[in-house]
Amino acid sequence: MPSPAPLPAQVARRGAFSVRQAIELGATRRRLEASDLTIPFRGSRLRADDPGGALALAAAYAARMPPTQFFSHTTAALINGIPLPTAVEADRRLHVSVLAGDAQPGSAA
Repeated sequence: MPSPAPLPAQVARRGAFSVRQAIELGATRRRLEASDLTIPFRGSRLRADDPGGALALAAAYAARMPPTQFFSHTTAALINGIPLPTAVEADRRLHVSVLAGDAQPGSAA
């Protein structure tokens, strides 16, 4: 099987990126379906070789997160480098909050 075409440089150097951004930079939808990428959330892609921890998932979700949403709780602590118990750090669930009156996000990972 031939190797997939290279991704645009602006998204290739990141582990996670939005589909919209990649297409705007010249990637094709077919390229974004290649086996070297995973789809952790609708509208985002993550390199398949990424270890896939909570920080990688947060980056993938952030790539398509509306401005009315923000990371909270342990996800925010991880992003900010706050030490947490190993079991908490290993938890792949994301904590996403919204501004009052806005729609809640769907279930994440």
